[in-house]
Amino acid sequence: MDTEEFAACPFPAGPRGGPPAVLEQRQQDDPLGWVRMPSGEVARLAVRYSDVAQVLSDSRFSRELNDSAAPRFLPGFDFMASNLGLLINLDGKRHQRLRSFVTKAYSRVQVEHWRPRVYRIVDDLITDFVAQGPPIDFVGQFANPLTSTVMAELLGIPPETCAQLRDGAGVLCSIATGKATMERAREQSATYTELVTEIVRTVEKAPSDGLISELIRIRDESADLSDSEVCDLVLMMIIAGHTPAGILTRAAVTVLSDPDLYRFFSGTSGLSSAVEELLRCHSVALSSLRVATEDVALPSGTIRKGEAVLASIEAANHDARVFSTPLSCRLSRDEEDSTERHLAFGRGSHFCLGSHLSHLEIEAAFSSLARRLPTLRLDVDPDDIKWGALMRSPVKLPVSW
Repeated sequence: MDTEEFAACPFPAGPRGGPPAVLEQRQQDDPLGWVRMPSGEVARLAVRYSDVAQVLSDSRFSRELNDSAAPRFLPGFDFMASNLGLLINLDGKRHQRLRSFVTKAYSRVQVEHWRPRVYRIVDDLITDFVAQGPPIDFVGQFANPLTSTVMAELLGIPPETCAQLRDGAGVLCSIATGKATMERAREQSATYTELVTEIVRTVEKAPSDGLISELIRIRDESADLSDSEVCDLVLMMIIAGHTPAGILTRAAVTVLSDPDLYRFFSGTSGLSSAVEELLRCHSVALSSLRVATEDVALPSGTIRKGEAVLASIEAANHDARVFSTPLSCRLSRDEEDSTERHLAFGRGSHFCLGSHLSHLEIEAAFSSLARRLPTLRLDVDPDDIKWGALMRSPVKLPVSW
């Protein structure tokens, strides 16, 4: 079979971190071709919206890639892929059971109760960096502290513990290939996992009103949840809690590059749909790897049993068959072109639990920034921004006002 080599995502970023042109070309010419992943293994590549939506929602495409013969997206050691008890690596009844324990905490109704607290956290961070004066790093002084603080409050852990989790969070997306590097990555992963276990033990001794205490209560009152499953759920919540920072930073490049887009957030109407458009442009996950458990007919062709499929969420969200002028960020789209059709949070049983909370964090961030700092702007040429290889988010993003 013919394969192609791409860097880390596995597609390199297009202009200013945008979607690479190769995805648009694939939509036209080869919607179900083959791609060589960073691990060196090959997978079918789904790029059209209709194909990607089915792969994400069809139970015949499995996320359980825990067999030694299962394909791997990344080479060497991968923290998330190596933790087989994480929700993201499970399907079926066990996935449904574990997911049910945390669904309520992330419901739309529950997240609305969080609205004043999230806005307070955002305002406190703005106050802190305004007192310091420009320029500041949007990533290190706003996006990361915002999402980690919200996560810590949701879990019910103290600020100093939040700082420990944030400082060690790099291991969550760690990739290691050399023997010595892989060994070090495994040690760091074990240390981080032990930190999470110790946090659970600490909360057990001094209960709070957070999600960890609720999971401990469920564990103690029934036989439906084990100690290890509590820790795996907390780990998953930490991973999920860090992802909005990447979305927020990528979106900031778009918003702060266009004064009209930024000014839009200073108003009070249309904010929800504007955030949905930002999410369409800057997906939570760029792609998702699945394996077909039987032959499955997609709109663009058939995937055979046992074949791996890399579903490009990024390409689907920029499919001109579904979204007009897909490469443009239009904060007001008409109803038939609604951005709520986007796949930024996935679809089906693995739809992102934190979708409502992520939406709120992004809305609170940009509306508060636009209100308090109307002259906020990038302090770097967008073409000079250094983009991370794996999550394709700016490593640093200097801003001034």
